[in-house]
Amino acid sequence: MTTSTRLRASALVLSLVLASPAAAALTKAQQQCVNTQNQGWQKIVATFGKLTSTCIGIHNKDLVDIEACVPAIGGDKLDKAFFKALDAYDKKCFGLDGDGQPKEPDVFSSGGEVLFVAPVEGLRMLGALYGVDVEAAATDNIENKAAASCQAAVAKTVLKCADVRRKSFNACKKSALAVDKEPFPNGAETPAELATCYGFDPKAALAKACDGPEDKIRAEIGNKCVAKGVDMAVAFRSAVRPTSTACTPVSTGRRAARSARP
Repeated sequence: MTTSTRLRASALVLSLVLASPAAAALTKAQQQCVNTQNQGWQKIVATFGKLTSTCIGIHNKDLVDIEACVPAIGGDKLDKAFFKALDAYDKKCFGLDGDGQPKEPDVFSSGGEVLFVAPVEGLRMLGALYGVDVEAAATDNIENKAAASCQAAVAKTVLKCADVRRKSFNACKKSALAVDKEPFPNGAETPAELATCYGFDPKAALAKACDGPEDKIRAEIGNKCVAKGVDMAVAFRSAVRPTSTACTPVSTGRRAARSARP
């Protein structure tokens, strides 16, 4: 993905968050449109994440380029998820509802483009762990098998954390858009209101998968990296501060967990 594409994607996401307030709660058709886009985006990113985790493992053994590997082994799966999401968007968001209201509300309008930025999530998380140049930072079994295993294990856990976060975020947004449901009984009307759903965790799923007391990211770092004698400054160079020669499991876990956001 080119730099210009990433900047365009970031600008789109920002525009959705900073859109002007709507005049009233969304109609049921409009809620369905927004929820459909959220579900499609979630599926695309989840597919991308699983393929990325697989490609890291392949890279460790066969020295293939991680980013090039994803479309090479999973292009059909990504295409299927993407076109399925686009088809659902067309059905739920184009045209007017029975009352003559547009199915896609202006305040949450993306024209379906939000689906195109889905892979940015996976790339952003890899960047938090590996740095800007993923391929240069990713080690392999020949160079350093322990560090390669450490990187693969932590990346897989971070991607899983992000998947759990997106599911929780979408569940909260769906409830927030509906009238007579918490956390907005009158129905959320703006992206800013929906943004408060970030971190929604009534069942402690995020705490378990990401950065809570049962933090799996830090546990994985401890078990698969520190316990194996892996030099954290080598395995996760991007987590090393300029004034430091080492990084800690906690700092690495927090940085990765913060990047695992929709």
